Amino acid sequence: MRKEIIFVFALLIGLVSCSEQKSEVAQLLQDKISEVGVNYGEVIVMETATGNIVEQICLDKEGKPYEDSFNDEDRIVIYAPTYLALLDSGINPTDTFDIGNGIYVVDGDTIKDHNWERGGYGKLTLEEAFCRNSKIAFAKAMTDSINNYLEGNNIQSLLSFYNKLAQDTTTENVQLLKKAMRLNITNELGKLANSEKVEIAAHGRTFQIDDDTYRMEFCGFFPFNSPKFTVIVVMGKDDYPVTILRGINSNQYYDDASKTMIETIIYGNPTRVKALKGNNGNFEIGKGLYSYIESPNNNRNDIS
Repeated sequence: MRKEIIFVFALLIGLVSCSEQKSEVAQLLQDKISEVGVNYGEVIVMETATGNIVEQICLDKEGKPYEDSFNDEDRIVIYAPTYLALLDSGINPTDTFDIGNGIYVVDGDTIKDHNWERGGYGKLTLEEAFCRNSKIAFAKAMTDSINNYLEGNNIQSLLSFYNKLAQDTTTENVQLLKKAMRLNITNELGKLANSEKVEIAAHGRTFQIDDDTYRMEFCGFFPFNSPKFTVIVVMGKDDYPVTILRGINSNQYYDDASKTMIETIIYGNPTRVKALKGNNGNFEIGKGLYSYIESPNNNRNDIS
């Protein structure tokens, strides 16, 4: 899952764009669909404060518009809303679950974590299980009485759930979930996608739709402390997506994608970027919307 997260996170950063940049976003999405060999790719951008969708693009591998008709999001565990439901049911983030060797048989069904061939995780706290996508821990924690916080069963309902998380600044258990999402990016499965440009909280999953098709989803919001945008990226692939990034220089793409995000979202139209720079070639303080990206590592001098 980690390699997929790098690619999806790069899209998450690079594809967030103002509405007038739709053609550039579509081209970038099309290029990456072809590069990694997926069947389709989709990105939806929601303005956190209003819940308005400001960008939605879905393309097939030929670059043609594609309709994502998948309408069965809860066919397997959706970690974020389930984590919140478990917290609301009284389970604590520090409660421990025995994962064993990564294989768990319950009621005649066999559940396997993604690392079962490497011996499993042993014991995990609920927070660790969330960050490491342990289906076994969630299966052991779940009961029939937990709430369903997903209003609908399609990709936009999932995006709306994450957006409500981003909007909520007071509910204790929501803050614990957001903390776990941030931890996922900084220390766990998503850490290779961590950004020094902007603090992001996000989570993803990969699951099998049928015998031949896998679906990857990654959703998050940024900046972490004062979210402005909530983004979801979806990809579909015929075979198991562990090979999705082979042959790709992900670090270079990440650098390019980060620059694209800053120049399009924060400053709007990229043609304005040159005008916003001072005589020394650096962005001048107070211009554009750069101030709303809250990260201790921000530095206008690192944008060229």
